[in-house]
Amino acid sequence: MTDHAPASFFVFPKWMRRLSPARRAALACLENVIDNGCDAQAVLNSIPASLRLNAVDRSLCTELTYGYCRLEGRLLALTGFFLKKPGQLPPLVRRILALAALELTTLDRIPEYASVNWAVDAVRAGFGSGLAGLVNAVLRNVCRLGPDASRPEFFAKNLKDRMRFLGAWYSQPSWIIEHFLKTYSEERALAFLETFVATPSAGLRVNMSRPDANRLLEALSLTCTARLGAALAFAPREVPESVYGEPLEALLAEGRISRQGFGAQEAMFRLMEAGFSGPVWDACCGRGGKSCMLLEQGAAVPFASDPNARRLAGFRRELERLRLPAPFLFRADAALPPLRMAPQAVLADIPCSGLGTLARRPDIKYHRSASDLARLAGLQARIAGGLTAALRPGGKLAWLTCTVNPGENELAVRAMLAHSAFELDYEFATPPDSPGAEFFYAALLRKGR
Repeated sequence: MTDHAPASFFVFPKWMRRLSPARRAALACLENVIDNGCDAQAVLNSIPASLRLNAVDRSLCTELTYGYCRLEGRLLALTGFFLKKPGQLPPLVRRILALAALELTTLDRIPEYASVNWAVDAVRAGFGSGLAGLVNAVLRNVCRLGPDASRPEFFAKNLKDRMRFLGAWYSQPSWIIEHFLKTYSEERALAFLETFVATPSAGLRVNMSRPDANRLLEALSLTCTARLGAALAFAPREVPESVYGEPLEALLAEGRISRQGFGAQEAMFRLMEAGFSGPVWDACCGRGGKSCMLLEQGAAVPFASDPNARRLAGFRRELERLRLPAPFLFRADAALPPLRMAPQAVLADIPCSGLGTLARRPDIKYHRSASDLARLAGLQARIAGGLTAALRPGGKLAWLTCTVNPGENELAVRAMLAHSAFELDYEFATPPDSPGAEFFYAALLRKGR
């Protein structure tokens, strides 16, 4: 998976210029994510200004991109029910069909005729009248289904094989379906899978280092669905557009609030509540979301590192936006710690499969495979060994993942406890009823003296 999508990827054939800017951009984003292996958020951030997306267009493009990634299997199955040989259609026609079906089944604010018309016109311009007629017939059939198009019973009736049904309805590759069914009870596995096809809540974090933070926090709390410290969760599409007359986008630009998933904030809050504090070395800092959360709460983070220079550059920009004291940032592999001084506390937001965030980051399923679980477990073991050696006696290690794979969570921590001087002070897993629709694991370990 690549971290970005070059702007040259947003070059369209002439016939696609007839599409609305949001749909044209969404199709380009999906090509980058699904066909070219790019990260969805990075692709959305790299949409060139030449496409002239206004705020409404950008919002619709984001919704279509993530919605399609979240539900692709279901949408392809739904439209495929009305095709004799779906595999013989040009891939782009199938994607246009599925994207229009996404609008028909999930976006009530777009009239049915509009969703049908743009898809038919696009296919006619790019592939001719014959396929356009077929697209029109398929989408009209989807419209006639009404509520059945979004009911599992309809899919089960047309997909007799249970694994095919589960893969289509939950829109996951077979290895993910098998992983959850093997790891958890069927009831718990299906509950996870159901969560991952739902639109997740929107998460905000108030920058508590600012003078008006408490006033802003109280105002936002009036409309949120959940609050934990400075973390706020909002129902999908219900984040307020302004607070005290100040546009939300302005508050974000000024660094007074940040977008961050509620699940990630909840896990960090629990670690801090359990006694994790500075001075901290963030050994897998990425773009710094969790370090910034610590800094906003007044904790010291003198060092932060990541092997990826692009992520470190993003962290620097985030520190400037939030007006926070900058840690010393450096490139390093956490498995080979370069610090000469033994740190007192280490945050290890460890590289993982990300299976707990499939609702918020549905593109993960295109970039992961079953073999990655064992590979990542090996990487984590190497990082654990490096951090064990680096940490001073009595120091604390916060181990954090965004997955629901025991091999990367509980079993990895148990291995550290069995083969090192660590003791377990605290352990946390996101509860099933968390409003964030994402699942984290956290453990706080203390190195013996």
